[in-house]
This record gives sequence, C-alpha cells and structure tokens, in this order.
Amino acid sequence: MSAPESLKDKTVLVSGAASGIGRRLAQDLYWNEKSRLILVDVDEKELRILKDELEPEDGGDRVLALVCDISSEDSVARLVRAVGRRRVDALVNNAGVAVLGSFEHTDFADFERVVRVNLLGTARLTKAFLPNLLEGGKSFIVNVASMAGLVGAPGMSAYVASKFGIVGFSDALHAELGKRVGVGVVCPTFVRTNIAKGARGKADWFLGAVGSKPEKVSAAIIRTIKERKKLVLVNADAYLFYYLNRFFPGLSETMIWAAYKVLKATGVIEE
Repeated sequence: MSAPESLKDKTVLVSGAASGIGRRLAQDLYWNEKSRLILVDVDEKELRILKDELEPEDGGDRVLALVCDISSEDSVARLVRAVGRRRVDALVNNAGVAVLGSFEHTDFADFERVVRVNLLGTARLTKAFLPNLLEGGKSFIVNVASMAGLVGAPGMSAYVASKFGIVGFSDALHAELGKRVGVGVVCPTFVRTNIAKGARGKADWFLGAVGSKPEKVSAAIIRTIKERKKLVLVNADAYLFYYLNRFFPGLSETMIWAAYKVLKATGVIEE
C-alpha cells in the first residue's frame, strides 16, 4: 500500500462549505492539512464568516470564497470564470438538501429541487471543473453521498433517489476516468448538520440528538482523497446496514421498516 498523499499547498474546492460537514472540512483542510481552498456555497453571509475565520482580510492568499448555486448552470459558469486558471487538485461535492416525508405526500416540486441540487448539482460542478482536474496528475473527486445512497430508506424518497444517483455516477466516473482522475464516494449515516432545517416534523432535533459530529465525516473525506479510496463508509451503523443489505436483505428490510415506524410515531418524519 502506498503512503497517503500530502494535501499541503494543494488546492481543494469544497461545495456546501458554509455549514455542517463542508465547514468542518474547510477548517480541517486549512489548519491541519495546510491546503489552499476554494470555498463555495449559496449562503453568502455564512461563507464570509467562514472566510474571515480562516483568513481575515489581507491575512493571506490560501482561501478563495465564492458564492454559487450549484443547481444553476449560469451560476456555475460564473464560478468557473472566477476560479480562472487556478489549479484544482481535489473537488469535494458536498452541497446538498433534503426533504423528509412519504413520497405520496411530497410535493413534486420539492422532489425535483432535491434531485436538482444533490445529483444534478454534483454532476454539473464535476463537468465544469473536469477539464481543470484533467490538466494535472493525481487529481481527485470526492462525492459526498449517504447510506441512503446504498440502502433504500422510506420517508426520504427524493433524498434516496439523489444519493443513489450520486453513488452510481461516482462508480461510472471512476470506471471512465481510470487513473487520469481518482473518484471516491463517502457514505455517512446521520450527521449533525442543518440539512433538515425547515423540514416537517422533528428531523432537525433528531439529527442533533443521534447524528455523529461533522468532524468524523470530514476525516473520512480527507482520508478518501489522501488514500485515493473508491468507497468509504462512515459510522458503525453504516457498515451494519451496508453488509446486512448485501447478504441478508430480508432482515435489512425488516429493520429499516421498524425504524421508519418509530420515526413516524415520534414525529421525526411526518406524512
């Protein structure tokens, strides 16, 4: 096994950088890995706060913060122009949104929005920066998916569809690009982020109570880049459900349905 690659002075573009996993990843890359950063988010206020925290005005040139809506072709085109000729060594597609509730009672406009941001946004950003990534050797793409991209979970059909798409997209891209650009996908289970903020029910409270800390996912993303991993699971329950679903699908389905009933009964997921 080859030694992990250093990310010192390497430029990493992180989408969804202003909060949650992306924010912690930016902090870890800047302070611990000594990387150069291109931080991307739709939330200009929080992005500016993070930029000032890492590198106050006139405090250096390692951080570039750019506002972008990855679901918009025009916005991504502006992002590419703003990045210009800067070399991108790693792209982390982390931005995402979620809608919880049964498919039967989910507004289809909400379903479309989740797929547009999570799946098409990931593909759009990858397409836009692929020429840059192909210019140099040892580039890497990390797509942040979820265990919901490996095991179907009721009550989050839009999120599951988008994350299954990301896992499949990552597999296809890995096969296509071969050794020209590495591609890995990271699949955590519940994480304490604000992705469910504003969702119906008590989803936001639930993630805060049972979710793992963003730093755990950040560490997994960094390991994926440095060790050029294809698939990284995060949290013990990710391994449990992944292997149960592969080798004991009936038992996996029973456990997932039981968990879904509990989440509905406690108001975490509403119809």
